[in-house]
Amino acid sequence: MHITCLLEEEFGDYGRIVISVADTGVGISQENIKRLFKVFGFLEQTESMNTKGIGLGLYISKKITNIFGGDIEVESELGRGTKFTYWFSLDKPNDEQLMVTRHMHPTMLGNKNQIHIKV
Repeated sequence: MHITCLLEEEFGDYGRIVISVADTGVGISQENIKRLFKVFGFLEQTESMNTKGIGLGLYISKKITNIFGGDIEVESELGRGTKFTYWFSLDKPNDEQLMVTRHMHPTMLGNKNQIHIKV
């Protein structure tokens, strides 16, 4: 699993936070991707797997993300894995806020305001 968090300072009149979560699992078919964000959106290929849930998690996640002015996108290839990308718009930070953030977390943000985590 690979998680990336990116702070885009220049995105129109606002900043934007982009969070991506990618795995190298079984992947999701294009047919099933259409069902992911629907209420009780179970995937056919997971019915035989040892999974528990009622098919609401991604539906609720998308609704909350949309309320905050963002969205969720998914890319997947069967047998290769899946990548979910969440993004949220935010007020563009002023120079003082950026300086404080970089001072507090210089190793986390790096040169391109990115955080990479491998799990």
